[in-house]
Amino acid sequence: MDMIPQRNRWSCSIAAAAMVTGLTIHDFIKYIGHDGSDIVFPDLSSPTCCKGFTTAEIVDAAMSLGWSVTNIECYPVATPDGVHTRDVYSENKIKSRMEHYFKHYSGVAVGERLDGLYWHCVAWDKNRWFDPSGPITTTCPINPAQFLIFQKTQLNS
Repeated sequence: MDMIPQRNRWSCSIAAAAMVTGLTIHDFIKYIGHDGSDIVFPDLSSPTCCKGFTTAEIVDAAMSLGWSVTNIECYPVATPDGVHTRDVYSENKIKSRMEHYFKHYSGVAVGERLDGLYWHCVAWDKNRWFDPSGPITTTCPINPAQFLIFQKTQLNS
């Protein structure tokens, strides 16, 4: 995996997806149909005021460009009615589960920055972390809430 810096403060998700897939940021923008710069939350400061890119847009683009994407929740809950909830896994199981995925797969992790300012996306490749706004490290630079595992597939004709 090669480092691809984000172009601006709201494009971390497509930069991370481009790193994982080997595609370009432009490939994702072209498929998604916007550059994420529209102001949709005018009361917030940059980058949180910008439209950015959702994981749904990243998944749709990646799958159309020949990738299978699996969404993994870090802290899954179950609910019978949308009000009552229970954690699916214990804290130990959550940690071992995430370590397994991060050790054996590549993908994009989504979560809160360690400084708590806003959410951020980073790429990982078997326990190496590629922050589109920073360095390559061996520890996760965010508090992940979900992650997307990418695997190459054959496009259907």
